[in-house]
Amino acid sequence: MKTRIAVPIASTTIKQALKDIAQANKVADIIELRLDFLKAAPKPKDIQVLIKACKKPVICTCRPIHEGGKFSGSEDERAAILHDAIGAGADFVDVEISSGGNFRKEIFQLADEKGVKVILSAHSLDRTPDREELDDLVKYMATEKPFAIKIVGMAQTEKDNDRIIDFLRQHNRKGIKFIAFCMGEKGKRSRIESVRHGSFLAFASLGKGKGSAKGQIDVKEMRKLFPE
Repeated sequence: MKTRIAVPIASTTIKQALKDIAQANKVADIIELRLDFLKAAPKPKDIQVLIKACKKPVICTCRPIHEGGKFSGSEDERAAILHDAIGAGADFVDVEISSGGNFRKEIFQLADEKGVKVILSAHSLDRTPDREELDDLVKYMATEKPFAIKIVGMAQTEKDNDRIIDFLRQHNRKGIKFIAFCMGEKGKRSRIESVRHGSFLAFASLGKGKGSAKGQIDVKEMRKLFPE
């Protein structure tokens, strides 16, 4: 399976987001709107404007702080933003497995009604889980039957890269649409290797200061490594 390059829009204002989207339209396979990075919670009209500006398929994400995002509001507020994104025509919506059961259930139901694909995600911010933990986590996440599963750790050593890539290779062979890599400076190798081993998505930034997580590679560099 060919990996798609997703470019996150991690802008703090709608105006800047629109400028970054125009740039991402030229280099991305998929655009991820990181709605949690906006300083002011986006209104439904704002989300519509952002999605409409994207000429590539759109993932809408509103990541809470405990999963490495910027959103500090209530879960009801976060759910409302994701509901608005689904209603506005997002192609994908990212939902964290750590979100409450009712939260996930409502998002899954609405996404199904609107034909929006759900990426179910898990982020470990201080380490990369051991292999048994990773295997248990993917089994648990698979029971919710998302379109794709995304599991990300934080690389502390080079061995973390090897473990996450071996994990990716095994579960890709099982036919699951799967995204796995390590964050952090020490995790850059896993971001590259994940493309070579069929991760459904790889995330690459628009440039310095434009990334949504530590260790993201510039999309221009990623395209040089993996030309279309």
